[in-house]
Amino acid sequence: MHHKPHEICGVILSGGKGSRLGEMSGPKTLLKVGKQTLLEHQIESFQELGIRKVVLVVSQINAEIEAIAERADLEVSLVLQPYPDGITSALLLASHEISDVFLLFLGDIYFETSGLPALVESYEHHQSLIVASKLCSEFEEIEQNFLLLTDGPRINRLIEKPSVPLSPWKGIGIYVLNQEFLAFLTSLKSRRKKFPLGITESLQSYLDAGHEIYHEPMAIQDFNINTLDDLDRCRRSLKAANREDSNSEELTRQGPDWTFVGFEDQLKPAPHERDN
Repeated sequence: MHHKPHEICGVILSGGKGSRLGEMSGPKTLLKVGKQTLLEHQIESFQELGIRKVVLVVSQINAEIEAIAERADLEVSLVLQPYPDGITSALLLASHEISDVFLLFLGDIYFETSGLPALVESYEHHQSLIVASKLCSEFEEIEQNFLLLTDGPRINRLIEKPSVPLSPWKGIGIYVLNQEFLAFLTSLKSRRKKFPLGITESLQSYLDAGHEIYHEPMAIQDFNINTLDDLDRCRRSLKAANREDSNSEELTRQGPDWTFVGFEDQLKPAPHERDN
């Protein structure tokens, strides 16, 4: 079945309390990067894709979150996760609000990309779960995230915070999932004493059960914001990119005898092999 963007919903998981942010602790989704909060940026990304409904899972509902939801030019449903019992539990808590196919953002990531439509197209092509991926040149970019062992576009294994550089592929906290996966998690929870709390472990359990998951390489600048250092690095990178854009405009006025690689041009798409 072909799903158009307006037929799927967006989901943002923002249940974390930001305890590692020190004096700035609180909902990480309200951290400001540039002129927007993470939440505003992610909602805007859904709007640009044509998605009309967003389900937002939060640990607390405050006036600022409600105001952002009310200003959004789409439907926003708020789901409260009062206890920090993991991403998988947050998904199940919100499952009654979620459409058959949904695009998931982890609420503590900031990203710049034009590749979101390709994720939905990849889901339609493979009819399987999709993980956004990035081909990395340095292992340190992967070791605080999760690594993908792949066979072409197919994922064979997901490894959270790897200690060994087994692959150059990093998974990003952006996914296309479906109700079949949520039903699998519900069944898994009823059969296991130790239920997986993280999305990476949950996806690996899905693979182990014989299902297929694919990855879609993206040209992306992404930051996983857990600490003040992460936030500072993200802000400094964006300021540097803005300066480069300004320099590019100035050089254009001066004349054609120069070469400048702009911000978007530096984010080259990784090669992607599709099934025929």
